[in-house]
Amino acid sequence: MIININDNDVGIDNISALIQKLSFIFKYEGMNVSGYEFKITSSKLDAMSALVIFKAFDFIAKKSCLKEPKVNLDNIIKLFSIYGIEKSMKQLINQEELDDLYRNLKPSKTADFFIAPHPINRDSFKNKKDLENKYTQFIADYYQNICPELIQYFKTCICEIASNFLHHALEDKHSILMAQGNKNKIEIVCVDNSKGIISNLDPDNKNHAEVMSSAFKRGVSSKKNDFHCGTGLWYIENIAHQLKGTFKVYSEDMSYVCKDGKVFVTKSPYWKGSIFYLKLNVLKNTNIDDFFSKFNKDNILGLFNL
Repeated sequence: MIININDNDVGIDNISALIQKLSFIFKYEGMNVSGYEFKITSSKLDAMSALVIFKAFDFIAKKSCLKEPKVNLDNIIKLFSIYGIEKSMKQLINQEELDDLYRNLKPSKTADFFIAPHPINRDSFKNKKDLENKYTQFIADYYQNICPELIQYFKTCICEIASNFLHHALEDKHSILMAQGNKNKIEIVCVDNSKGIISNLDPDNKNHAEVMSSAFKRGVSSKKNDFHCGTGLWYIENIAHQLKGTFKVYSEDMSYVCKDGKVFVTKSPYWKGSIFYLKLNVLKNTNIDDFFSKFNKDNILGLFNL
């Protein structure tokens, strides 16, 4: 069986097609099915598609889904090299241990853009301050002369997404948060293969669209007895709205897309775990500070509590 992944299957607007092509692996957990070949022939990879493919191969190796699947390795290494995870991807394909490479992921930048991969597990950071010291300060420095007034919002989104994955992905030690950006935008992506939003929030509710929608409301949290007040995803969505950005979440069999001030909650091909994508535009003269000032003043956001 040949799994072809081409330009029509990658990109922010095609992520459902990519999930559809990869979702079969979750049915093969522990089965070591032979005879599969992956041909990834896309001319380039966005960060979201790269991490989805990376986590698919991580699941295949970790859960013994496929036996020695064939791949066009040279093209895959070339595509993944821009994100600094090509060595980890090669070891996943060869079903080798990658903990050392994973721990040593490092950000890089050029004059025009930056790429910043970071592992998400409790071996990598213990709290907000640790994350800021190791990761978000690099991004803050990049934007210091571009949009200093937006840096705190960027950092908050990164910390909230990292916190969400860190809390729920206890069984997945190879999640990666990827931030990339330039003078016009920042994109943040994180993917895991742990329990998804539906299973964490309300596993007995058969109306998955209702559960998915509720996850983005203020006051809703699956982090029981951890002093979380359920504002993180709501906060991220509103930052995206204020900065005319995009916030996409795929989890289990549902997707939640916030774009151009509109929200779409729809069925999605199955993905074990969650996929987060956030794009924030660098805008001048926004009213974002005014919008959030009343929440910050009353100290009711309750953001980032590991």
